[in-house]
Amino acid sequence: ATNLSEGMVDNHAYSVIESVRKVAGTDIDLFKVRNPWGKGEIEDGEFDDDGPGWTKYPQIKELLNPVDEDDGIFWLTKQEFFRFFDHIYVSASSMTEFLED
Repeated sequence: ATNLSEGMVDNHAYSVIESVRKVAGTDIDLFKVRNPWGKGEIEDGEFDDDGPGWTKYPQIKELLNPVDEDDGIFWLTKQEFFRFFDHIYVSASSMTEFLED
């Protein structure tokens, strides 16, 4: 059985797709994260797909244009990110190498 914490899979690798500091002039830093399974996302995050942050900060929603579907891609605040992840591994690989011609 898979152990979950708030929708996040325990001891599982996620990819950081993007990070944005002080989004839309706020003091909020966000990370766009992807579950490599292509599904399964944080459930109770400030900026999960239907999280309260999007309503509270419409300027952030307008800038980032989040997608509300279980596609494995979601946003975490900096505080949430470092609560879930205590190790970060960096790869210098270009992801475009993996695209089909």
